[in-house]
Amino acid sequence: MADFELFRRKLKLALILVSASLTGFVHQSHGDIVTVSTSSPAGTSNRVSETDYLGLLDSIVPTTIGGLEVVRPNVPAGETFAVGDIVGRDADASGGDRTWEYALSLGSDAVPGTGFSDISFSAHAFEGSNNNLENTDEIVWEMFLNGNAVAVDSGTTGAGVDFTSIDIDLSNPGSATTNEVLVRMTVNNFNGGGEWFAARGTLSANYQSIPEPNSRVLVLLCVVGIIHHRRRID
Repeated sequence: MADFELFRRKLKLALILVSASLTGFVHQSHGDIVTVSTSSPAGTSNRVSETDYLGLLDSIVPTTIGGLEVVRPNVPAGETFAVGDIVGRDADASGGDRTWEYALSLGSDAVPGTGFSDISFSAHAFEGSNNNLENTDEIVWEMFLNGNAVAVDSGTTGAGVDFTSIDIDLSNPGSATTNEVLVRMTVNNFNGGGEWFAARGTLSANYQSIPEPNSRVLVLLCVVGIIHHRRRID
């Protein structure tokens, strides 16, 4: 009788824990909100000379692209460079690709049938503070979803001013299954010896992850263990 009473108490406690555990599981069936982001664009770095280049800064002191030094005169007051900035001067002479891309892909742990939400992109660009810049010297940012050819949003920085920022926000991207986000940066002009720019951006998005079994599974295994132990006693 003592063994049976002990078993009864353990089983009652286990059932209470299971009930609480399953209640929590229902409330968290969509899992946690995961935020992913990138500030690292993909593109092709080119450096013809110290004054003809387009690429990512890999050092500030000295200032280099691909380990080779570049010149960046007439920096606007209050502006600073950072490793990873996209910079270009007399960019047409550098040749190669004039587009750079920030990309995110939905995590493999996303809840099936869902996609990205709260997609945002923020960018900042500045240019040499001299009279060599033209209104046609600009950077165009375009956001694409799921590999579509038509941009869902876009913006332009530059256009002859020393510095400017841009923000693209999609709290609801219009699709429950948005699994790819891409922001393409295109460099227009900056084709003279004294024309240069620096730009940086961050792309981020949220998604719902599949909840981990964690302690709920352990509770169920505990119940199974108690029942198995009771059967062995019987």
